[in-house]
Amino acid sequence: LMSTPSNVLAGWLSTFDGLSSQCTELSELKDGVVLCEVFSQIAPAYMDLECLWRNARGSRLSHTNYLKHLQQALRQFYQDHWGCNIDDGFMVQSDAEVDTEVVKEWHVDGDMIAALCSLVLASVSKSEKR
Repeated sequence: LMSTPSNVLAGWLSTFDGLSSQCTELSELKDGVVLCEVFSQIAPAYMDLECLWRNARGSRLSHTNYLKHLQQALRQFYQDHWGCNIDDGFMVQSDAEVDTEVVKEWHVDGDMIAALCSLVLASVSKSEKR
């Protein structure tokens, strides 16, 4: 069975220690948890998992919190280390303004997750823990 490039990215992420789950397919990364855990190992100064876990507990939007936090951390990391801005074209988008009483559907497709994986992978080159 041949691996797709996307599944190779998911497999690479699973090589990190201490993850809450092991992933073999890109679709298993849609909640952002494993991506945040990996990025926190690569660039701990940019990803405070303890704070994120405290804020996400009991929240119906916890997957959104993880993805949005990851996006913000990656933006800052890329700006600080390469002086470049990340294109918002692939970032997670909601279908409407967030209503405090209603959980909105978040559109997270495979291309978005693959782009986030690629950004996390590229950040390894600037990591203190290479």
